[in-house]
Amino acid sequence: MSGNDKEFFTIVDEYDDVKDFLDEVEEKHEEIETALLALEKDSFNVELLNQVFRALHTVKGDAKIFHIEPMVDFTHSVESLVEALREGRFEYCKKISEIILLSIDRLQMMTRDVATVGKTRVGDLEDIEKSICGLVAIGKDGLEDMSPKIMRLLSGNKPNPKDVAKVEKKVKQSSTQQKKSAGDISDVPEIKPNSIFSLPETLDPDLQFFRSLGEEVDKGQVRWEGRTAFIAAIALGMNGVAGKPVDYFQLEAAVYLHDIGMGFIPDSIMNKEGKLTLEELSQIREHPDISSGILHRMMGWDPAVEMIIHHHERYDGKGYPNKLVGDNICHGGRIMAICDSFYAMTHQRPDRVNKKSILRAVTEINACVGSQFCPYWVEQFNKVIKIQHEAGAFAGYE
Repeated sequence: MSGNDKEFFTIVDEYDDVKDFLDEVEEKHEEIETALLALEKDSFNVELLNQVFRALHTVKGDAKIFHIEPMVDFTHSVESLVEALREGRFEYCKKISEIILLSIDRLQMMTRDVATVGKTRVGDLEDIEKSICGLVAIGKDGLEDMSPKIMRLLSGNKPNPKDVAKVEKKVKQSSTQQKKSAGDISDVPEIKPNSIFSLPETLDPDLQFFRSLGEEVDKGQVRWEGRTAFIAAIALGMNGVAGKPVDYFQLEAAVYLHDIGMGFIPDSIMNKEGKLTLEELSQIREHPDISSGILHRMMGWDPAVEMIIHHHERYDGKGYPNKLVGDNICHGGRIMAICDSFYAMTHQRPDRVNKKSILRAVTEINACVGSQFCPYWVEQFNKVIKIQHEAGAFAGYE
């Protein structure tokens, strides 16, 4: 049995096998994603379209078993779009691909919500379903006009202004804007939009050393080249658009060293393709303690140490290593949690077959507001991504 209101759908009864449902959806999500990306290179491959259709049909059937009616109806609308592709009423293109990919991301996030907290947000699903069904009814002649609206609806989950305002007030109250050893911030670099991700200029010998360590870690890991610069540009940018409430130099140090502990994880785990075991995940989750322990030996960097320890905590208390909740997570840690996740989504990793487009990654970050991420800092993230996107920083990432 299930119950719902206009905004959320809640499963009333507990199902022992709801986690199996989540595993099934995760598997089908990867299967659909892989097939769609292959279709971008082979758009007339009927078997790939059949594979996508079958996977969606399986997800719809599983949602029926758990009486998650909004998910059933939503999946059916996406299924109808794929059927129209199979019948030749549309030609496969980037717009169609992005609509389906954003849709399966939404299905995945809904399933994760149901599996973890027993409810999921459905307030805008009816509008999305109607728009997709409207596109299917009109056919390819409506794609140019209707696809922007559908993608806006699919990516439209943004932080609640009231939640942002609550945190913003606390941010301003706790803001120190101090350098690690002095109150003068006149030499803090100005964060400006850039068409490339580059590290800020710094004369501090400690920071120069930390940067060199971070870059060495990047070079030592598969597909990590440029990672530190990417994360630094967004993290320092977020702090900048917010008025630098977090000590600039402490945040810079934390960005450089937050994953240095990864260098102590066996390559067999770091470079493993496919799903990690619980034991392997446990080893990887030791890296915040390792990284912070290294920096803790140096005087004057205690705020950065705290940021490193906190950068995998979740706003809802389900993160690690200490399961901290909300205000107990320092602001630098909240910033880095967003940036670290954004990088992981938009770049290939050995344990994940596909990377996400910028739009899909931003959509997922915003969908995790209040659960994984702080509403206020997601709002700042959105501002920075808009600035960087307009400056051409994400050319080649789409």
